[in-house]
Amino acid sequence: MSFQDELLLLLRARYPVVYIATLEEERVEQAISASAQQLNNRNVYTWDFVDGYQGNPNDAGVARRNPPTGTGTY
Repeated sequence: MSFQDELLLLLRARYPVVYIATLEEERVEQAISASAQQLNNRNVYTWDFVDGYQGNPNDAGVARRNPPTGTGTY
């Protein structure tokens, strides 16, 4: 089973968290985006230290680089 097939299987099974340890971050992001497209064009939201929170249409820019400190509710 390829990585793409396994990822699709996990997403279809509705796993709440899929942890992927890799040195090939861009390749995994592409695989995740491709899988989301195959599953009825689901949205993909990302966060990293450099760019902050990306992809959320409701993003107001609050706590973009440090999400836990943005709203006061946890």
